[in-house]
Amino acid sequence: MPQPWARMDNNWQTNLKFVSLHADRAYKAIAVYWAAIAYSSGHELGGFVPGPALSVIWAGTRECDQLVAVGLWEPTEGGYMIHDWDDYQPTSEEIAERSKRARAAAMARWHPRRR
Repeated sequence: MPQPWARMDNNWQTNLKFVSLHADRAYKAIAVYWAAIAYSSGHELGGFVPGPALSVIWAGTRECDQLVAVGLWEPTEGGYMIHDWDDYQPTSEEIAERSKRARAAAMARWHPRRR
């Protein structure tokens, strides 16, 4: 099941990569970055942003280049990888385990005799 949310560092705006984008008035690149996080999480892509999805997340060549230049994205075959994805987002295995535990808890709560 796709993840309906993604983790966000509360202090992202103080990260020097974002400070650099802000200083260059690259606000659209910042929006593209967060749209890419949502897209990759929602489609269970593990931080990959496929080339065909770039138009869906409003990314043009300029924004892609800006995100690569500051180190937020890494070019890869067929698209881009979001830098350090696995350090901040849950893995597919963690998502599946969380879902399994939630189903078991719901079953125990709503169907106590089925345990």
